[in-house]
Amino acid sequence: MAFFRFSPQISLTCLTVTTVSALRQSRGIYNDDYSGGSDGYRTKFPQILMHKQALGTDGTFNYAFAADNGLKQGESINPDGTRIGAYSYVDPNGQTISVKYSAGIDGQKMLMAEKENY
Repeated sequence: MAFFRFSPQISLTCLTVTTVSALRQSRGIYNDDYSGGSDGYRTKFPQILMHKQALGTDGTFNYAFAADNGLKQGESINPDGTRIGAYSYVDPNGQTISVKYSAGIDGQKMLMAEKENY
């Protein structure tokens, strides 16, 4: 019986293929600049300001991105599946919500959560 071993290269390839497929499918529903809302208003898609990803020779994977709407996310993933990351977003009241977390064999743990701009 063959066992499947996690490979960051395979995961990255699957993520890339899935993302490209989703983008191609969405083009038939939405145009490139706007999506229609149920209230009749048009909402501009957020622009990606920064996107980085790196696959280490030791099997680690890191990524980070930021968008012009205040959304930011980054994560470091080890070959054993443990990870540490953070994300932040701007809530409807204009406050920035930030969360840092870790996840592994013992489950997910919130390391920090805070509101900025009180």
